[in-house]
Amino acid sequence: MIGLRLADEQIEALDERAVAEDLLTKAGEPNRSELLRIMIEYAQENMPAGWRPEGWVYRG
Repeated sequence: MIGLRLADEQIEALDERAVAEDLLTKAGEPNRSELLRIMIEYAQENMPAGWRPEGWVYRG
């Protein structure tokens, strides 16, 4: 299990993308959790080891 903190704008963007990709809960709500699971799985399979976006800084 992972936890993420997202700004309202990020949540809205994820919800819009979930709707566009027809990822909805049984109640018809955007399923951002499923969208994020798909995105993380894709990253694990396709991103090179050690890759970081330009300007990335570790905030540990």
